[in-house]
Amino acid sequence: MAGLLLCAAPDIHAESIAFQEAQIAFSPNSDALGLILGSLQRARKQVDVAMAFLSHDDLINALCMVAQRPGVTVRFITDDEMAKPAQRPILERMAMAGVETHVVTVKSGKMHLKMMVVDDDLVVSGTANWTRQAFEANIEDSVFLRSASLAKKYREQMDRLIAEATPIVPYSDEDPRQIAKRYRSMRWPTGTSVGSRKGLTAPRSRTFQAPRRGISATAGLGDMDAWFTFEPGVVEALEESIRSATNRIDVGMYIMNYPELVQALVEQAQNEQVRVRALFDIQMREGGLMGGLHDLARAGCEVKIYGGDRHSLHLKTLVVDNRQVWTGSANWTKGALGANIEDILCFH
Repeated sequence: MAGLLLCAAPDIHAESIAFQEAQIAFSPNSDALGLILGSLQRARKQVDVAMAFLSHDDLINALCMVAQRPGVTVRFITDDEMAKPAQRPILERMAMAGVETHVVTVKSGKMHLKMMVVDDDLVVSGTANWTRQAFEANIEDSVFLRSASLAKKYREQMDRLIAEATPIVPYSDEDPRQIAKRYRSMRWPTGTSVGSRKGLTAPRSRTFQAPRRGISATAGLGDMDAWFTFEPGVVEALEESIRSATNRIDVGMYIMNYPELVQALVEQAQNEQVRVRALFDIQMREGGLMGGLHDLARAGCEVKIYGGDRHSLHLKTLVVDNRQVWTGSANWTKGALGANIEDILCFH
């Protein structure tokens, strides 16, 4: 099964989706966690979350607390990796608290989304799993979009996933009424700002540093195109966007080895009129990934590596000239773009 993929590219025919407001928070130097918690706190009808990996106690508690509100439905789906013994107690804990919790098994792939829909018109997407690592150490983005049409598309994808998923059935002798009482009396988590939080420390780097607060917001009508990955044209749209650049291309990517996309960047790097910069996570030094880095560097691309033992550059970002910005959950690999359940956003 394929995931929802959103993008906008020249001459690609897709349904146009309008959004009324956009906000992007970059971790670790912003309050992305606080913005997500605030969105959950304001939920009044329904919360749908599809998350590849969840371990952050504040967000687990927030989902369980929202599930206690009369008339509010909370649904959660994740990859089957989360159902293994080490993480399954988290899923059972949420299920016991009334969160409709499901596990998705993807043949030859992963459920790799990091998204949330709140009520009728708020979509949260981006690169960040709901973990302390993501919000406190990694370079990530979290995107908040106000759009009823976009929320409808994401929720339809959620419905399709749940229809094929396995529900988590908790096994506990604890009285559900006591569980509900515990969460109703719990103080709402605030998501302490990174600067005052003890624990993981954000790295310093001479090659990349996020803004101090790392939050950018815009209000006013905008448009994007949307389609599912099982429809043709996903990779072609990305490739066409790269080839359409006339001045500058910036790439920030955790892992990239998709041949057509690497080749498109190589050819643009050979174009003296287009400056191409690429920032990759240290994982790109592993195994057979170095070949792509060498090809880009030989073509004239400015290639830099970022990361360390306790922090990663987890972006999946493409900026084309001053007119398109791509992000989302998908790395540029055959597995991500061909087998996983992923999303990609493109602003223009």
